[in-house]
Amino acid sequence: MLRVLIAVVAIGAIFWAWDPLGGLRDDCRTVAYPVRCAGAVIGNRCHGDLVEALPRREFLVDPGAQRVRERTEESASSAARCRVTDCRQWECMDEVFVRTARDGDFSEQLRPGLMAVDPRRTLSVVYVPAWKWLPLRARALAALAVARLRRR
Repeated sequence: MLRVLIAVVAIGAIFWAWDPLGGLRDDCRTVAYPVRCAGAVIGNRCHGDLVEALPRREFLVDPGAQRVRERTEESASSAARCRVTDCRQWECMDEVFVRTARDGDFSEQLRPGLMAVDPRRTLSVVYVPAWKWLPLRARALAALAVARLRRR
């Protein structure tokens, strides 16, 4: 029963994520796949274990207006200063972060010269390709479904 449930959740996750994976939309956007890292984060690399797939982030890109907006559930927020070459190549900087897309690969880092409030801590999130994110997310959703079934 558990294997069937996990298979159903995994198949559902694949269909849910298919559009960004397959690039079926023709609008100008970047999808970022964040994963929590248990270990040191240097740049956009996890030197430890990838432990939790977080909800994906979607950025709407407007090359003509030199604007990138992050789509959130409530609204679409706008980044402060952006340099947009095209739909897959852009960089935006606000007061704290530099967000970059190169060939559709997203990264987010502290602005140069800024440090985390506690120097012993670094950002614990890295951005990975969809093929790494999807199994982690499916595993988390399956664990959540099993926990809910056990509570009944």
